[in-house]
Amino acid sequence: MKSNRLQRKIRRVGLLIATGMIFSVVGSAQAGGGPEGVIVVVNEDSWASLAVANEFVHLRKIPPNNVIYLTGGTNWAFDSISIENFRKHILKPVLEKIAKRRLGKQIDCIVYSADVPYRIGLTKDIPGGKVRKPLTTSASINSMTYMYRWVISKQPGDPSKRTIGYLSLRNNWYARRQMRRRTPRRKDDDLKSLLDKVRQPPIGFSSRYGWTPSGQIATAGAIGPRQGYVLSTVLAVTSGRGTSISEAIASLRRSAAADGTHPKGTIYYMVNSNVRSRTRQWGFDPAIANLKTLGVKAESAKGKLPKDRKDVMGVMAGSGSFNWDKSGSTILPGAICEHLTSWGGTMSQTSSQTPCTEFIRAGAAGTCGTVTEPYAIQAKFPTPFLHYFYASGCSLAESFYQSVHGPYQLLIIGDPLCRPWAKIPTVTLKGLANTATVKGEITLTPGIKQKDIKIGRYELFIDGLRQAARLPGKPFKLDTAKLSDGWHEIRIVAVTADAIATQGNLIVGITVNNHGRKIRAMYTLAVVNKAVLGDKVPFTVQLPGAKKIGIFHNSRELASVEGPTGIIKIDTRRLGLGTVRLQAIGTIPIDGKKVTEALVSSAPIELTIEPPARLKGKSVAPSRSEPITKGLKLTIEGGKSSIVKDMRKMKALTAAGVKKGQAFRLEGYFDVPKDDMYQFQVKFDGEMTIEVDGKVFDVPTGRQWKYLPVSLSRGTHRFVTRGKANSLRIDIRFGGPGAFSISEKRFGFRHVGKPPTTQTKGKR
Repeated sequence: MKSNRLQRKIRRVGLLIATGMIFSVVGSAQAGGGPEGVIVVVNEDSWASLAVANEFVHLRKIPPNNVIYLTGGTNWAFDSISIENFRKHILKPVLEKIAKRRLGKQIDCIVYSADVPYRIGLTKDIPGGKVRKPLTTSASINSMTYMYRWVISKQPGDPSKRTIGYLSLRNNWYARRQMRRRTPRRKDDDLKSLLDKVRQPPIGFSSRYGWTPSGQIATAGAIGPRQGYVLSTVLAVTSGRGTSISEAIASLRRSAAADGTHPKGTIYYMVNSNVRSRTRQWGFDPAIANLKTLGVKAESAKGKLPKDRKDVMGVMAGSGSFNWDKSGSTILPGAICEHLTSWGGTMSQTSSQTPCTEFIRAGAAGTCGTVTEPYAIQAKFPTPFLHYFYASGCSLAESFYQSVHGPYQLLIIGDPLCRPWAKIPTVTLKGLANTATVKGEITLTPGIKQKDIKIGRYELFIDGLRQAARLPGKPFKLDTAKLSDGWHEIRIVAVTADAIATQGNLIVGITVNNHGRKIRAMYTLAVVNKAVLGDKVPFTVQLPGAKKIGIFHNSRELASVEGPTGIIKIDTRRLGLGTVRLQAIGTIPIDGKKVTEALVSSAPIELTIEPPARLKGKSVAPSRSEPITKGLKLTIEGGKSSIVKDMRKMKALTAAGVKKGQAFRLEGYFDVPKDDMYQFQVKFDGEMTIEVDGKVFDVPTGRQWKYLPVSLSRGTHRFVTRGKANSLRIDIRFGGPGAFSISEKRFGFRHVGKPPTTQTKGKR
């Protein structure tokens, strides 16, 4: 027995070493959720990922240093990745960048933008590659991030041997415990009242806390097991059965606008005979009772969805499929809506059940679903108290993780910071004005406007890094001589003195001028502060005495010039759509004894990247008198042609007789229902161009997925792709919303005389 205890202790120590103590304990742990504690992970290769991240960063004022860009290469697809590749190419690089940027003491949440794989295959971590039901070998990316300590140390756990790891169904010790309601043998109002209460009230999350198996915060020096986590969600899924980029951005805007609005809507718990509903019905009445103590309306309703209700602030449903439009109900901004079902979080091209993203499309701020068959196991899904935690003022991410005991299969989609019922302090500051030029020591005295909110502490952030904390009434002393000349961002964060620790912040930009160093950066645009995706924007930069000047977007350098002045051209395709903030940062030599160089930063330059002009497509629509064949026409070099019905299996070229190095052309027509940005996703190793309505788009070479945005007007459009294959495997997907392998369901072509032969069959 002593040997077993020693082995467990060694494993715990090894786990701390393996994770490098990325999220270390500090004296005054931050909780409650705020932009300073969020890392945004972006697929740099994907225009959709850039666009969604740009919007979230802009809306939530995420510090530039908190944005991490990764490139997928051939190591991941936008839908799935193996556990070893997830560790090597996503999780470890993200944790290493957090540590390198000295952010470990303040990060509570890691969110993923679009086109980062949402599903992770676990077989390489599991002896024999198999598990017993109700476990499976697929997990969501946000859950594997939440339980990063077990993932890094390769500890899936084995429920049959009672060893805990990321596969366990009771491994989320942050989850709040509830009384399971039982029918009393006699009428007893006091007993009913007890059963209606949550056993553990909501609490703000901090990655610096260690949580015990009983759901308590581990105190310093406490003996026994403890576990730390980091919150995680996916901002959007825009491939497969996901939303369009515009729908994802609209959802983020509604979510941000809902903060602190204290909505008057109703939470609906749906009751029916389906096991998906019955699994959670035990908690409906207690959750409703607790919500009413907060003044929030809630009710149980029969059926799949609430009918003709215009005040939906939350839905807990239980059915495999639904049609929200036919319900006649309206989802209010900030709502959480989800349904317990087998394939709700499966975003791949085909599935028999409604994806949870339908709730996002209908207006929800957040939703969830499992990425594989979960079985009707309560521990894998949110309890009915999800909405009670949310209505208590917790953030969307905090609310989800407080309500799920075994989250490894659960994909959580939405804005993690959304908090409609939070009482957010409005921060004031004496001693410093926005855009001020300062030098020497300055005194900063924070406060708040509200008289009915009690503040526990104030925190000072400089350029996104947490520097100090003070009790109310205690000012900050800031010696600007320790900062480089140039622009700096000052953030004051007020944290409420309660269990949820709600945060409010004030952001002030200042220019430090202790040494007379000043950098200039300006651009020349036809329309001020606006450019079109695909433009190359020239920036004129100047810093006397500089060795080098670069233009930075968030944490990445886009381009630079040597010397004190020059013109830098930025390709807006690297920025993506939306509003971005750029900075010029110059390196200048100095005569210091220890420091030989100084960095000088310009004030942020805000630029909005807009979609290119929409392709009309009307002039190329087929004549009604000409027959239309479903599918696409594939013509091989030499003239042989055939019909491609479905490209999903990636064998269309082989089936048509295409040889390696042989040229081919694929063509057809397709319709889009509205004016919007659409996309092609291409998996092909060889030379290729895609042409839409006569406009040619070059496809980058390489075996990785390529992402091509195209702005289209409602109507019919002509598609032509020309290529020469190094490999005969090809998949071209088109979408908005989502993205599906092109097939006869959406594409057709016109022909004169006898149509080509059919060489592939199937439906999308």
